[in-house]
Amino acid sequence: MFMRISLYILGFASLITGFIGVFIPLLPTTPFLILAAWCFVRSSPWMHSWLYNQSIFSKSLRDWDERGVIRPRNKTIAILLILSSSAIVWFKIDYLIIKVPLLILFMIVILFLLSRPNG
Repeated sequence: MFMRISLYILGFASLITGFIGVFIPLLPTTPFLILAAWCFVRSSPWMHSWLYNQSIFSKSLRDWDERGVIRPRNKTIAILLILSSSAIVWFKIDYLIIKVPLLILFMIVILFLLSRPNG
């Protein structure tokens, strides 16, 4: 029972974080939605069903689950937002100890996005 409640809370927190990530470029959306789906399938069949049947994120989640693909439009938007964030980091952060790891992380995420097949 404790594990089910914990997974439900983590799933709900991930869902909220993923939704916020739609509006904040540095915060990813999809990984949090995938985590929410994983948590809900183990804790709340109703929330899992709702997540996969609502109109905002369901297509992307189904594409990822069924074929491991990301739609080209979503890839393009994600990469443009990451590049925008990279420019902000490059020009606004003065400390290399912060700047370099962030830029490396951004490059890894872009490479991952490009490595996924198109949906």
